[in-house]
Amino acid sequence: MKDHPEAMQQKMLHLFKTHERELQEDVILHARMVDWITLHGYLQLALRHPQTTGSTRRFVEEVCLRIEQAALAKGVMDAEMIEYLRRDQQQVEAQARARRTQ
Repeated sequence: MKDHPEAMQQKMLHLFKTHERELQEDVILHARMVDWITLHGYLQLALRHPQTTGSTRRFVEEVCLRIEQAALAKGVMDAEMIEYLRRDQQQVEAQARARRTQ
């Protein structure tokens, strides 16, 4: 099936529809804060991709926000650092949009 992306997409859609209730359940994931910070970095990179739009984008932004809140609560990030990361993210995204329109 790996050679048939359309078939895999259909399989995923079927599983997601079949397990719609389970997809809405909360899942607790235990990880070290350093792992969450690393994930945050990768999610920031994902936000820079032009196809990260709509509900996917909103979900990624929400996860980033939750990681930032946890990092603030643990004291491993402060408000100034988070503001810097957000400004940097906006600048990089603006530059990428400008390059795509050239």
